[in-house]
Formats: sequence, structure tokens, C-alpha cells
Amino acid sequence: EQATLDLGLVTVAATDPDWLPLQLAARHLGNELFFRYVYEQGVAYRMWTFLRSGRGARPLTLETGVTAKNFPGIHAGLVAAVTSLVADGLTPDEVGRAKKDLLNRFLLARETNEDRARTLAGYELLGLGFDWEDRLPERLEAVTAGSVRDALRRRVDPAKLTLVVTGDRAALEAAGARLGDAVA
Repeated sequence: EQATLDLGLVTVAATDPDWLPLQLAARHLGNELFFRYVYEQGVAYRMWTFLRSGRGARPLTLETGVTAKNFPGIHAGLVAAVTSLVADGLTPDEVGRAKKDLLNRFLLARETNEDRARTLAGYELLGLGFDWEDRLPERLEAVTAGSVRDALRRRVDPAKLTLVVTGDRAALEAAGARLGDAVA
């Protein structure tokens, strides 16, 4: 049986200057964790990291589907990954790959005219301007490994990560998970 683990913390709105550097950090972390836990170790059913856009502060979330047996190790690994990311930041090459990945994801999400219209209206509602995506390449060019590191250190405190789990509490606790009141 699978449990869903969501680990995260509230960060910033899409209009905050730290949102784009954090978005790149989330892209990098999501790719790294997906390959580690789904492909390489085969201990997770899914693994993704996201920082959605919004007018108010948004959560940086790491979500995975795991069995009770694998839950404690993956939970510890995710906390360690976030802690390491905040401490070390990203290399310039990692930032470059995250930029390409982010641009590709934006392009792939705009397959139809309806998708494009919804996106443009969404940018306007967020206060970013309908042409935000058109200006994204120049905005990304300004993001450096240093600005990603600084945004992470300002906005992401691994000690404040919150865990929410949906699953069989008894099975998770029998596997050694320390859950407190986090299981739904």
C-alpha cells in the first residue's frame, strides 16, 4: 500500500524577486530526487517538487508516493536534500540546466490556444503582466548561482519543513516512521 508524503514550507508570491531563483532550485531538486528515488533506487512510485505561482506566499513542496517500508528513509533523504540545497546552492551548470528545463516545461504546458489564453490571463491576475512569459528568457538570464543560493538562504529554512502524510498510520508507524500528528 502506498502513502503520499508531502514535505514543504511556505515561501514567496510569484511577484517576489526570489520566486524565479526558487523556481529554478525546485526544478533542479525535483529532477535530482525523481531520478534518485524512482529510477535509481526504485523506492518511490512518484517524486516531484513544485513551487506554484500565486498572489500570496506559495509553498515549496516535495511530494512522493512510497510504501510504508520505504517511508522513513525517503523522508530523511528529502530533509537532507533540502538541507544540502540550502547550504550548497547550485553550480552554474545546474542553474543552466534548470533554466532550460523551466523554459521547456512552460512551452510544453501551452499546447492549445485555450492553454495559452488561460496562461496569459493568469499572469495578468497575478500582477506579472500578460507578457511575463515573453520576458522570461531575459529574466532567467539575470538569475545566477549566487542569486539562487541567496534566495534559498533567505526563504528556505529546513528546520521549518512541514510533513503531511496521507496513508495508513499504523503501517507507517510499524515501519518506524515518526509522524506526530501529520497523517491524514
